[in-house]
Amino acid sequence: MATKPRMTVEQIIELADQLSTEDRQILLTRLQSTQPPLTAEERIARLRSMVIDLPISPEFSFDRKDWYDDERRAGLAADA
Repeated sequence: MATKPRMTVEQIIELADQLSTEDRQILLTRLQSTQPPLTAEERIARLRSMVIDLPISPEFSFDRKDWYDDERRAGLAADA
């Protein structure tokens, strides 16, 4: 019995790129369901890999009034 030639990861990615959005979602769901759940260490490592190491802007403010125009919004509600 002849063995099937193996596909490279690049070939699989090229084929996946040709799938419709719905078929990609099906493929993604299938791949995720066959993976064992992440350990706590793996989840922490994945979370840390997403952290951006940038300084906070000097204009940043924790005050709500700097983020939302509540006075204007309250005036609009009173007009209604």
